[in-house]
Amino acid sequence: MIQTASCSLDTLFNGRVNSKQEDGSLVSFSGRLNVPEYQRPYLWGKRETDRLLNDLTEYLLQESDERPDYYLGSIILHRKGDSLNIIDGQQRLTTIALLLTAINISEVPAIDYSSPSSTQQIRENYKYLLTRAEEFRPLYWRIREHVNVTLVVTDREDDAYTFFETQNTDGVRLSGVDIIKAYHLRAIKNSCSRSRAAVRWEKHNELDKVAILLLKARYWNCLRPRSAPGRNQKRAIKNAIVGEFSERTRKGHLPDVGFVFAKVQSTGSGIQTTLPNVSFAIRQPLNDGENLVDYMVAFSNLYSEVLPYKDGEWKDQSYESFINSIIKPVDGTLFLKELFEISLLCYAHRFGTEKLYEAALWLFRCTYEPRLKNPKTVKEVSVPEFLRGYPVVDIILNAFDHRELMEELKSFKATVNHENLTGNTVKRRYLQRLTEFFKISFHLDADAIDPRLKEGIISLIQ
Repeated sequence: MIQTASCSLDTLFNGRVNSKQEDGSLVSFSGRLNVPEYQRPYLWGKRETDRLLNDLTEYLLQESDERPDYYLGSIILHRKGDSLNIIDGQQRLTTIALLLTAINISEVPAIDYSSPSSTQQIRENYKYLLTRAEEFRPLYWRIREHVNVTLVVTDREDDAYTFFETQNTDGVRLSGVDIIKAYHLRAIKNSCSRSRAAVRWEKHNELDKVAILLLKARYWNCLRPRSAPGRNQKRAIKNAIVGEFSERTRKGHLPDVGFVFAKVQSTGSGIQTTLPNVSFAIRQPLNDGENLVDYMVAFSNLYSEVLPYKDGEWKDQSYESFINSIIKPVDGTLFLKELFEISLLCYAHRFGTEKLYEAALWLFRCTYEPRLKNPKTVKEVSVPEFLRGYPVVDIILNAFDHRELMEELKSFKATVNHENLTGNTVKRRYLQRLTEFFKISFHLDADAIDPRLKEGIISLIQ
């Protein structure tokens, strides 16, 4: 059942709503406001807070008995026992609650939170609102009694999720990762397990990036190829992430399962089996709930280990120097950089990080080939075009061991366009940086560059 009601903030924060409808009927419900684990954390800072407060001030300072109450928008609630779970509207409600608390600490609006990220941001924004408390003190009761909200209250969690996914009334647009987090945490029925999964998820701030890399690694499959959305197609990217990691995950409370390649070796004492550190395959089928959460967390951990892009994060200083000198500067290689990251993530998940530097050098040589082959700027479409000719992601995921993969990558023949060697161009300066890092002569014809680059790589890893 879905009910709607209109009320003041004072009524809502007190937890007892009685709203008369147009047909004369009375809608009544009560409960304590709560932000469930599957919601986004509280995110608002000074900018968003100022926007709301300035609008509120302008309205409330204009005294008029005929003016309607200030309308804060719709608030979507899921009624569960004695709790009113806030599905949409927590950014606005929390900000107003913090302001009222800053003005009058003796009457704190009751909202429960379970997200550590929310708690930290609440503290930060509360400090700021304390600096504006005196400004709003004369308006305290006007805010409580003359700020109006429309409540949409549902008893079914599925309806709550639908509203959560489709609404965008609080000014912080849901990303695809926000939506899949909500979906899969909701699928975990045990509350303790759900809380643990939520905490693990929130520790990873690279999940938006990692989700896109995983999405493309799954899409760029020569057996079942799919076209990945363009970098600027924000809505299409969001829909693709939701589709791949929620709509196409397997339903029905299935187990938390990973699929991996195992190394089986015969020894004098019997059979020895070695499993990879990451207990999931990038392209494996995924089940709702903990399985998807564990999959995302595992690859986020791996991404942080392989590509932190921060000085001093690696034990291997040669690898750190290569990433910071060659990969980190974009200068026209944005789409190739993403392909390199996907390839390196695939490598690390299959073969670990022990020989990461060697793998990175050879993967760089092939994935960045379009940079010196294309006479013009490398565009986004250049990547799928390159993969049709050399499906490097499939090659990595189907290799049996590091040695086999390195032999394959060494056999790749890179082409250099002679036009990119002339003039004071971005590409020529890029090539200059390569020759300095790999210690090869810059005064070469186009056909000689790749063989010398191979020699440079071999000299660096010996």
